[in-house]
Parts: sequence; structure tokens; C-alpha cells
Amino acid sequence: GAYLQQTWNVTQNLHLNGGVRVDRDPRFPLELTPRLAATWNAWHGGTLKAAYAEAFRAPSWDETSNATARRIVADPLAQEKVRSVEASAQQQVGPHRLLVGAFYSQWTNLVELRTLSDAETVQAIRDGKTTVPFTPGVQLTQYRNVAAIDNYGVNAGIDGSIGVDRFQYGLTLTAAVAQRDQGGTTQRLTVAPQLFGNARLAYAPGGYKPTVAFAAHFMGRRAADLANEGNFVPIPYSPAQLELRLCLSG
Repeated sequence: GAYLQQTWNVTQNLHLNGGVRVDRDPRFPLELTPRLAATWNAWHGGTLKAAYAEAFRAPSWDETSNATARRIVADPLAQEKVRSVEASAQQQVGPHRLLVGAFYSQWTNLVELRTLSDAETVQAIRDGKTTVPFTPGVQLTQYRNVAAIDNYGVNAGIDGSIGVDRFQYGLTLTAAVAQRDQGGTTQRLTVAPQLFGNARLAYAPGGYKPTVAFAAHFMGRRAADLANEGNFVPIPYSPAQLELRLCLSG
């Protein structure tokens, strides 16, 4: 692989940054993944940013080429790809900084190990892809490109210091939706909270004295793992979680 990047200060207030990466894997065609970002100092203390990026993952050798008696070798797999865009506005007021933003990402061709249907199992046995004889209830699996995921949301944050950097604080909060599209059916991802954030408050006396900090991490209510696959009634949810820590450092 190789990567090329170019920055361009169009004006004193407008800055561009672009790049492209090229990857070659003998199992797949040549892959180009671009990235572009722009920063505009729109007003005093205010900055607007926008970015677009792509990335990909080539399936592993285990996914493309390995097989067992009950896991047949995969048909030709495509690379997993992600495309994302984000935009944000930032305001600096003395030692304080406020940030608000929005983002959208889409993953396609996600590789997963899937269980074959009875008809697919019979066909795989007939085609000689496995030596397992067909018996009622026998299950075969195969890696396939089966799903896509959309992830979008907004985030906000504020941080800064009070009193010559001795008191430092920060707060971030993200509201997001992550949903999976497979075979025309859309489901919210399990385990992924729709609301989460972090907060911290620290006192740094300086010198050899330790910094004392209070930190918090929050995650909102979220569906439990495998909640969509176990025919649960009602669907199980993990409650909101708040983690608090008192820290010493230095």
C-alpha cells in the first residue's frame, strides 16, 4: 500500500487537507480510498470543519480460504467498506472551547459467518463442498457478505480551565443511532447505546503535587447482546450505566 497527502492553505482562514491511499491485495482489484477535510476560521474564535473519508477491510485468509467439515469455503467475498462524513462548529472563548457536530457513516459488504438453509445445505453437499452426509438437522456455515450498517448522530462538548489552568473541566455527549440492514430488514444494533458521554473535573496544583480528578462515564439504555436473535418477549435491555472515578496522577 501507499498513501499520498496534500495540504493547501487557500487563504489565511481556509485550509484544505486531502489524501488518497492505494492498496493492492492479490485476491482483489486495486483499491483507492480518498480522504478530504476542510477547515474555515469563519469568525473570531469560531471554526467550521467538514470531512469525508473512506476505508476498507480485506477479508482475512480464514474468511476467504479456510474451511472445515461443517464450514464450507466461502464464495468470492468483496471487501468491507465504510464511507463517512462529518461536520462541526467550534467556538473558542478564552480558555473555554465549545464544540457541536454531526456525523454519518455507512458500512457495506460486512462479512459474517452464516448458517445455511436446508436447501443450501443440500446443494452444498451435492456440489461436493463438504463430506458431511445430509441428515435431518445438519447445519453448515459459510462466510458471506451479508449486511450493511448505518450510523448517524450528533455530538457536543465543552472543555477549558479556570484559574490559571489549575481547575480543568471537560464534558462530551453523543446521541447516535446504529442500525443494521440485512435482506431488506432494518434492526437497531444491540449493545450500542443511543446516548453516551464523559465528564471530568480536575485540580492541578503544579509542581510535585499530584493532580486530583473526578471522572464520569455514562451510557444510556441499550438492547442486550443477541436480543434480536433469541425470540425474547419482551426484548431484554441493559439499564443506563454511570461510572464514577476519583483519580490521582503525577
